[in-house]
Amino acid sequence: MYILLFIITILLSLKTSWTYNNFTYLSYQNDLRIYYLLWVSCISIFLLYKVVKIYRQFTYFTKSDWILITTSFITMLVGSFLPYHPDSEDLFSSLHIILSMLGAITILLIIFILINRLMNFDFSLYQKMTSLYRSQLLILGMLIVMFGNINSIIELYFTAIVLYNLAKIEKSTT
Repeated sequence: MYILLFIITILLSLKTSWTYNNFTYLSYQNDLRIYYLLWVSCISIFLLYKVVKIYRQFTYFTKSDWILITTSFITMLVGSFLPYHPDSEDLFSSLHIILSMLGAITILLIIFILINRLMNFDFSLYQKMTSLYRSQLLILGMLIVMFGNINSIIELYFTAIVLYNLAKIEKSTT
């Protein structure tokens, strides 16, 4: 399912210019908006399901974990459903950007927490995943600096990071 979601993400991204636009471009195209909203809904629900499943498989929930998970997925969905237009700096466009970025940052934090909890489960995997995750985040940061904005290349890379790490953690805990 991880691979299928990534393939769907790539197919949707083909409707945008990878270097100049991001997926939000799809949301303000009348004929593509429904596909964008379906994609956001599917990927958000899938990530919520997988994160909760992984937590239940090998670790524990704290109150802050629940707050973080809830915040991540609500902000991802709400931010994506808010109307956005690149030529406008209205409240909805600003909230779209802020909430979407908050959702992205919190899912990265959730993965970081899960990787750190692997320490008690499988220490060698924890070491490998920590090193890999730090490298992935470094590359993500370098791409953001290099392009100067969030474009489809960065969003595809971000999606790949999230899906790959969740799949790797899930595989190690089953």
